[in-house]
Amino acid sequence: MLEELRPYMQLAETLGNLVGQLAGGRVESLKVSLQGEVATNKSQPLVVAALKGLLSQLCGNG
Repeated sequence: MLEELRPYMQLAETLGNLVGQLAGGRVESLKVSLQGEVATNKSQPLVVAALKGLLSQLCGNG
């Protein structure tokens, strides 16, 4: 399953990083919405990837 989600995980991480850049500081919440075929799979890895991108940006590692 993770191999199938890999491209989406990279995208989620990149988008999380972008949110961190655009927010420029404090982020109170992050909403991850999925549509299509990927929404029917287990979504936890995608949420974790988005949080990783966001937190890496906010911690200065992005």
